[in-house]
Amino acid sequence: MMAAPAQAAAVPVAVRPAATQSQKFRIMNPELAREAIASGAELIADYGSFQVFRANGGLARKLATDPNAEDLSAHDFITLRSGPLNTMSPEVQALRKSVALGSGKR
Repeated sequence: MMAAPAQAAAVPVAVRPAATQSQKFRIMNPELAREAIASGAELIADYGSFQVFRANGGLARKLATDPNAEDLSAHDFITLRSGPLNTMSPEVQALRKSVALGSGKR
């Protein structure tokens, strides 16, 4: 018996993105990747064997049901005891700070 993927269970349903918000998808199928770009998806990263896209609206709904696309939207959340943090929210992004470069020695 195989365990279910941890990503889906890691973020409660109540805080998962709605279909109208942008969602991230991993696409390993080159034909589907070309179709996603032609339909308005934003390429976030290209790792050679797969690409990560951001999509919303009807395209996000289509990709969510396509077996060749994996929804990565749960990766936008950091789960803490006090509750999940959506790293895509403006409130959480405002907390980002630059890290000073060090000499590399400790």
